[in-house]
Amino acid sequence: MKNGLEKLIEQADEVFINPGDILVIEKGYIDKRTRFDQERNIHIVKPITYQNGNYWYVCPDCGELHFSNILGKIQTGCCLDIDCKRHQYFKGNHYLIKRKAIILDDGLEDRW
Repeated sequence: MKNGLEKLIEQADEVFINPGDILVIEKGYIDKRTRFDQERNIHIVKPITYQNGNYWYVCPDCGELHFSNILGKIQTGCCLDIDCKRHQYFKGNHYLIKRKAIILDDGLEDRW
């Protein structure tokens, strides 16, 4: 798991984190900079790196590294990942678990 983050930082055009910002846990990562805005009922997530037109971030929902080519209100990358338990089967029926949107914030949050 740690190798994925190290590789991402190594290959990045820009890095937005400081040592200790990202915690490595058994099932992924936790970005200590992420906060939950109770008034708007949404996570405010900071990008980790910028590389080849994409902002990489730690998903507050699944703890994995995802990317987006835009900032602002977005659906999390795990909405596209079939391995993140978004697709569930119950009594032979397929259910798609809806993930909450996040705000991917580059520090200019006032514009959101």
